[in-house]
Amino acid sequence: MKRTLLIVIAVTLPMISFAAGKDQGGYKKHSYGMGGCGVISLFIQDNTMIPQAGKAAIDYIIGLEGLNTFAMTTGTSNCTNNPGDHALLMEQQVFVSSNYESITREAAQGAGEHLVALAEVLGCDSNQFATLAQSNHAQIFGSEPNAALENVLGLIRQGNLSCDRV
Repeated sequence: MKRTLLIVIAVTLPMISFAAGKDQGGYKKHSYGMGGCGVISLFIQDNTMIPQAGKAAIDYIIGLEGLNTFAMTTGTSNCTNNPGDHALLMEQQVFVSSNYESITREAAQGAGEHLVALAEVLGCDSNQFATLAQSNHAQIFGSEPNAALENVLGLIRQGNLSCDRV
């Protein structure tokens, strides 16, 4: 097994590239290629057959050690631009869907503990968020919870409010 690993590393090491391009969001760009995403895609950037086959072999070996499972469950497997984004969005979706009726009612009123809590989940100033939610109530609410969250996030991203967790 050690000999096989050394051969795989010796063959693929010259093919590894450390491209450090960044997208507009400041996150590292990656081309997963036919070998897919995974920890090794951080290092093997060449999208031709030989490097991608080497990547797949290394991912297989790493998978035998259980490291790929760990990387996938912790969000460090390079399958998203920013691993924390997915967990953050999930937290926001769970909060909104669990408290949707209260948030809808309080947004219409422009105040309430659930609205303040949602502002905290989004990293917004609670008073400014309450004003935004009340003035755009018809545009935000009236559909299912995830659509309402997307509507709120859209308004925030349009520059209507500055929030740390959006």
